[in-house]
Amino acid sequence: MSWRQIFAIVRRDLRLVARARAVVMPLVIVPLIFFVVFPIGAVLAIRAGGEALTELQPLIAMLPAEMAASLGPPPLERQLLVYLLEYQFASFFLLVPLMVCAVIAADSFAGEKERKTLEALLYTPTSDRELYLAKLLGPWLAAIGVSLFSYVVYLVIANALAAGDVGRPVAITSLWMLTVFWLGPAVGAMAISILVVVSARVRGFQEAYQLGGAIVLPVVALVVGQLAGAVVLDARLAAVLGLIVWLVAAAILYVASRGFRRERLLRQV
Repeated sequence: MSWRQIFAIVRRDLRLVARARAVVMPLVIVPLIFFVVFPIGAVLAIRAGGEALTELQPLIAMLPAEMAASLGPPPLERQLLVYLLEYQFASFFLLVPLMVCAVIAADSFAGEKERKTLEALLYTPTSDRELYLAKLLGPWLAAIGVSLFSYVVYLVIANALAAGDVGRPVAITSLWMLTVFWLGPAVGAMAISILVVVSARVRGFQEAYQLGGAIVLPVVALVVGQLAGAVVLDARLAAVLGLIVWLVAAAILYVASRGFRRERLLRQV
């Protein structure tokens, strides 16, 4: 296996992505909304909430004792800031690798079919395994890069807004570390393993993107469940979920790689 050829294809794919506005715009807009606009809006809403914040007291009361203790002592405004910035936004973070993988993987084969660049790639002197790995690595590395950048931006915004009120730095916790460096990459790997297969089987970017959009539903369910108090993403759950997702991703990658043949793609060009 030639890693030089694999990374040559990865660099080529990422350069093509950087030139495609339809691909780049979601990569900029979604993290901006989730990790700049939403935190600012949430902090301002809590500060302006006044007595209305007491309606959220049952949410704090429903939390496990260990998590409730991590929120620190009253006032309620401080506890809500810690809960939102250190727990709720951690579940939002999982949408970033999913979104990046969905957009770039949809462009991986389907976009190249539309641009008529796929045939030349398929005739390169690479094995099916090398081509498959290259098409996986490009979106996954991009997802990791965008996720890390989003986390850094979020740290700056969250601490500038709330560290003074909370009395310590926020969002530098075991949950965030596991989410950023363990669960997030696992979610991206699982998403890309599915989406590359989808992209290889459809004929256009929009079709691949729409079909791949269903992959975000489990994370959306987690976000909604946490908002409703039905589930709580803590460090222990993040570690277990990460292990499960990595195992599922590995199984999908293994099965999909055995069925990947460039001859099938050539018949669709």
